[in-house]
Order: sequence, then structure tokens, then C-alpha cells
Amino acid sequence: MELTYLWAVCLAVLGLGIGSFLNVAVLRLNAEETLLGRSHCMHCKKTLPWFTLIPVLSYIGLGGKCYFCRQPIAAHYALVEAVTAALFFSLTVFFITDPVRLAVYLIITALCVAIFLSDYLFYTIPDAFTLPGIVIAAVGQIILGTPWWNWLLGLAIGAGIFALQYGVSRGRWVGSGDIRFGAMMGVVLAWPNILVGLFLAYVLGALVALPLLLRRSKKMQDAMPFGTFLAVATVVTLLFGDQIVQWYVYDLLQ
Repeated sequence: MELTYLWAVCLAVLGLGIGSFLNVAVLRLNAEETLLGRSHCMHCKKTLPWFTLIPVLSYIGLGGKCYFCRQPIAAHYALVEAVTAALFFSLTVFFITDPVRLAVYLIITALCVAIFLSDYLFYTIPDAFTLPGIVIAAVGQIILGTPWWNWLLGLAIGAGIFALQYGVSRGRWVGSGDIRFGAMMGVVLAWPNILVGLFLAYVLGALVALPLLLRRSKKMQDAMPFGTFLAVATVVTLLFGDQIVQWYVYDLLQ
């Protein structure tokens, strides 16, 4: 047990660093900038010294402001780092006895965090996150020995439901990025857990959208970053999908 938590702490520290990279990757991809080069302040453009780039701690130590110009730093930088670390810790505790599954789930979770941030900030789901996610998930399923029809059916359902909405609405309800993210979800969650993931995403979306509509903060025709709900639902299903299916099929229906 002690060794499990030691590994979990080590991978949580790794998650802090990955979360920091995801912040940079999302911003630069959406700005169509290269991922290479030193980090710089978004306001004064000065290159940031290494001691201002320590995940979470630097944000706290600087009081949430740039070291040079003292302009506020967006809170999402520290939040993404902390959340990624917490998710890496949780996944390690859950799947430490299955290293291949753990490795795949850590990568997919990192991609989900990036997709959440990108869709939340820019209403985009970059192919740079979803297409590698599909490939990594498929390779992982093959190595794990998951029956091919399980994850191919998951892919068909995940991509198909958004492709149908995209076609019917001519791109007004969902974007093409949702289709590829749906495919990624389908491969990693497979059948029948893809149904759990989609159900959770729509429930989360409704829980967030309904209060906004009732307060008239949003209108029916306004866009919602649905990829954020898909990202959360994917990670929750990775952690608890089997238990949810077990509860529904064997407890609720009997």
C-alpha cells in the first residue's frame, strides 16, 4: 500500500509538469505559434526565468502576477497543473497493478485536460490532441487484449452520434472536432462504457446549461463548449465506468 502511494505521489509530481506543458501547448496551438522556445509573459512578452515556472508554487509565490510587469496571471495556469496532478495521483491508485492500462489512461487524461482547456478558452478541439489520442487508445486496447469489436463499436458510436448531429444541423449543433473527440472517447472507453461517458457528458451539459438559460445568461442559440463536458465525462468513466455499468446492469435492473 505504501509503495502504491509513493508511485502515486511521484506521478502526481509528473502531472504538475505535464499540466504546465498543457497550458503552453493549448495557448500556442490556438495562436498558431510553435511549441518550441522559452515561455514568456502574455502581456510584456519578456522571457520568464526558470524560478517563475515552477508549477503551482510560482503562481502562489508571485501572487498570481507576472514577475516583470505585475499584470495578473490567469488562474487556469495553476488550476490545470493542480488538477492534472490530482488526476495522475487518482489514476495511479486505481490502476497501479495494470501498468499498460495506467500508462494509456494517463496519456488520455492529459489529452482530455488539454481539450477541456482549449474548448473552454477558445471553443476549439484541436486535431493535435484527438488524433494522437485515437491512435494511442487503439494501440493500448490491442496490447490489453480488448476484443476488437468492443472498441470499434465504441468508436462507431462515439463518432457517429456527433457526425449525425453535425450532418443534421450542418455544423450548428456540434463542430467537426467533437466528431474526432467522440471517436477518441469511443476507442478508449469501448462498449458499453462509451454509453456511460456520453450519458454523463449530456447530464453535465444540462446541469450547467439549464441554470444559465433560466438566468438568461445564455440563449438557446448560443454556443456551449461541449468538449469540456466530454472531457470530464471521459475521465470519470475511466475511473468509475465499470462500476457504473455493474451497478446499472446487475443492481438497478434486477
